[in-house]
Amino acid sequence: MQTKTGQRRDISTSSKKAIVEKKHSTEGNCEKIRKYWVRRSKLLARAKESLQILTLERNIQVNSRVPQLDVKLEIKKAQLRLKRGQHLLSVLHTNLSVKANDCLQQLPSDRSPTEDELSNAFNGQRLHTTHSEPYNLGAEL
Repeated sequence: MQTKTGQRRDISTSSKKAIVEKKHSTEGNCEKIRKYWVRRSKLLARAKESLQILTLERNIQVNSRVPQLDVKLEIKKAQLRLKRGQHLLSVLHTNLSVKANDCLQQLPSDRSPTEDELSNAFNGQRLHTTHSEPYNLGAEL
C-alpha cells in the first residue's frame, strides 16, 4: 500500500485479519437483517389474517344473530378442515411425484419408448383413450 508521499507501507497481518473479520461480521449482519425481515413479514401476515378473521366473525355474528362462541367454533372447525385438506393435498402430490419419477427412470432417455416398455414402466396399467395423444382429451373441436 502506498501513502500520499509515495512511500510503500505494508499492511500488517493483524490489519488483514481485521479486514477479513469485518467482512465476515458484515455477512453475519446481512443474514441477521434478512432473518429479521422474514420474521417481521410473517408476523405481519399472521396479524392481518387474524384481523380479517375477527372482522368476519363479527360480521357473521351481527348478520345472523348467532352467539359469538358458536361462530368462533364454526370458523375454527373450517380452519382445521382447510389445514387437513392442504396437508392431504401435499401428501398426494408428493406420492404422485415419486411415482412419476419412478416411471420415468424405467423409460429409455435416448429414444422413444415402445409400447411394451411403457406398459412395464407403468406396471401394466395404461390408460388408453380414443385420442392419439392423451393430453388432448379436452380439446374437442
